[in-house]
Amino acid sequence: MSNLKKYLCAQNGNAIIFVVIIVFSILMMFSVSLHITNNSMRLSNAYYKSANLYFFAQSGGEKVKDLLNKIMFSEYENILNETTSEISTYNIEKYIQYSKHSKTDF
Repeated sequence: MSNLKKYLCAQNGNAIIFVVIIVFSILMMFSVSLHITNNSMRLSNAYYKSANLYFFAQSGGEKVKDLLNKIMFSEYENILNETTSEISTYNIEKYIQYSKHSKTDF
């Protein structure tokens, strides 16, 4: 029993090893939590940037569509007149071709 008492009372650096292990484990937990937080911040920043780019591209597309609509409506009369004249010319030529063939058939 006397040997056990001497061993327990001496403690020859056991407290320092215990403190170092505790401090090391706390530092490891802090390091892991810092790493997880850093990754979370990177992911949220990447999501924020991708959402901004999506809405930026969508608004650019809508601006182009609006500009094309404005150009089309400003040229509406010219386009309508051109297509109407082309259609009427095409129909007249078809009628002439049809009437020539129909006269020879009789």
